[in-house]
Amino acid sequence: MKFTGFQKRGAAADSFTTDTKDVRFSSGSVQASLDMLSTSDVRALVRGGGTINLADLKASNEMNSYSYDFYMGKLDLLAETFTKNMNEVNKKGNTNYAGVTNPNYVLMINKDNAGGNDPSNVTAANIGISRGWVNGTTHIGTNGFRNGASATNRGDTTDTVLEMLEQMTSPMMKMNNTKTNYADYMNNVSTTLATDSYANKNAQEINKAVLEGINNSRDQLSGVSLDEEAANMMTYSSSYNAAARLMTTLNDTLETLLAIGR
Repeated sequence: MKFTGFQKRGAAADSFTTDTKDVRFSSGSVQASLDMLSTSDVRALVRGGGTINLADLKASNEMNSYSYDFYMGKLDLLAETFTKNMNEVNKKGNTNYAGVTNPNYVLMINKDNAGGNDPSNVTAANIGISRGWVNGTTHIGTNGFRNGASATNRGDTTDTVLEMLEQMTSPMMKMNNTKTNYADYMNNVSTTLATDSYANKNAQEINKAVLEGINNSRDQLSGVSLDEEAANMMTYSSSYNAAARLMTTLNDTLETLLAIGR
């Protein structure tokens, strides 16, 4: 059985994570480590809309910190949302007043996809700039629509750039059931990660102190110190070797004396 952590709530077991809801340890550092490997698909919860129960983002109610997958999901969600919004704004800027869109409007893409212009399935690990934008076939749109522009009342050619800049400070990300901008979203992720890291470090130090206390108590109860016994064993071994050499010398001396007596 591939025991990698608690299966995310409300989801079927997959090929990567064993459903371990029936084989959880009651407590301890082993279960805590397994919980940190648990899945937490924050992207799916955000896409689903509605209210997000933060408890659903943890493997169990006993978890004090979020799992590694939670933080990767938060960063992936940022990359996905940023890519979608920037491309949508540029698509609008590349659509003329007759409704015809220039197909070369994609700016942000999944660099792992073939072709270099595919924005599907973007994550924090594969987000990149489109090949068209790099080689000059894709441009920032110049059709302006910000102030009710029409065929007879054309907007400003900088409208697309202005809307992109506006999005950088607008509430585009969902965070704890509220909307926030990209910078505040990233600050929240960093703060949460720092808090979890500090808590885990303290927990590690406490567990280490408890383990040392248990080992000391065990040595006191057994009356045996492994370090002292190891030192004594080395001393006894040296004494035995010295005694063996002495017996060999005495035996040789006795043989010599007997030979002389004959």
